[in-house]
Amino acid sequence: MIHESSFPVTAATATDSNLSHDEIAQCARELWTESGQPEGRDQAIWFEAERRLVSERRATLKPVVVPQATAPKPSPTKIQNQKNRRPSGNQKHVSQGL
Repeated sequence: MIHESSFPVTAATATDSNLSHDEIAQCARELWTESGQPEGRDQAIWFEAERRLVSERRATLKPVVVPQATAPKPSPTKIQNQKNRRPSGNQKHVSQGL
């Protein structure tokens, strides 16, 4: 006979899918019954129940669309200031014609 207390609570149960212990236990009991109530397969059946429920839950989730980040456009004032910038004293000027 299968006992709910023999089922492990895994990290996936607690965090990835937000499944309750009772949800997994109910699914595991159904799988166990459908499998002919085998002895010694408690963990395998539990993990299979958990996998199925997680898969079902993920299939019902809507995909999240994350907009791509774009660089902010410079303001017109900044562009104009860059055009009017004079060379600093550190830059050497090449004279034309010799």
